[in-house]
Amino acid sequence: MADVVDFFLDQAEASSHVQFVYDLAAGRIVFINAAYEQVFQGTCGLVNAELPGLLQRLHPDDRAYLAHYWVRWQQGPPANEVE
Repeated sequence: MADVVDFFLDQAEASSHVQFVYDLAAGRIVFINAAYEQVFQGTCGLVNAELPGLLQRLHPDDRAYLAHYWVRWQQGPPANEVE
């Protein structure tokens, strides 16, 4: 199982797309890959402090969609995949 975890971690780290893991119970991002710094000009170590500003950059049309899925995620994993 560790090989699978290492494989996915290596893939996330090498990706040019921002990938993150948000811990609902902790209420914070617990993993962010280096692409965050390139794409959003943020600092990986400060991602949780930067999160409110990042959320303000969302297009207004996307906020209702994301709010809907946020409520669903808090109730349990969604039945379909969301990107």
